[in-house]
Amino acid sequence: MDHQPPCSRCSLPKKAIILAGGLGTRLRSIVSDRPKVMAQVAGRPFLEHLVLSLQSFGITHVLFSVGYLRQVIIDYFQDGQAWGLSFDYSIEEAPLGT
Repeated sequence: MDHQPPCSRCSLPKKAIILAGGLGTRLRSIVSDRPKVMAQVAGRPFLEHLVLSLQSFGITHVLFSVGYLRQVIIDYFQDGQAWGLSFDYSIEEAPLGT
């Protein structure tokens, strides 16, 4: 009988998608000049903490779904090379809701 945990026997996904297009209305007073996911937490944007967490699980490619103030996110993360990852962007031109 095999007693290995299930994830040691299978290939985990290497890609992730992050929904980062919200208006951030509840956080507007704190982050009026940037998307809510770019709010500073412990010295870096919250979104960067999420990216680093995904990286620690072996994720190599991230697709950001961006909308509101998207250029702030795109300018910060660019192609992902600074994190040793690959980033792409899906642009939501008009808010569609989640």
